[in-house]
Amino acid sequence: MSPEADLRGNDRKSTIKWKRFVSPEAEAETMNANTISIQIVVKDDGSVPDANGDAGVGSNAQSLASLNGKILRMNRDGTVPADNPFVGVGDSRPEIWSVGLRNPWRFSFDLATNDLWIADVGQDRWEEIDAAWADEGGGR
Repeated sequence: MSPEADLRGNDRKSTIKWKRFVSPEAEAETMNANTISIQIVVKDDGSVPDANGDAGVGSNAQSLASLNGKILRMNRDGTVPADNPFVGVGDSRPEIWSVGLRNPWRFSFDLATNDLWIADVGQDRWEEIDAAWADEGGGR
């Protein structure tokens, strides 16, 4: 999909409107002063990854019941992609695509390999760059 297209597949002549692809309850869960969700990407397969910070609670990043500290992945129509890594896994949230992040403030997919590169907030003295290799299942 070209950068000129919006989430509905229309060209930029129309206004681009962003709507969170999660329920109102999930949106409320991800919103507080420590959470930043500032980047979305529309991938060639039509999926829409979205970054969410840990809301200032470090254990959120490892909890599969929380949307915080994750990269979420939805389809443009609001459904969950069937190949998300936690679909059908116990009580895990199916929107989760990548776990264990503090506050992923930028991410990018390598166009040649589809590897995921994530800029994540560190603690006090450093920032970090995480990589999720596409040939190992990507964003898990």
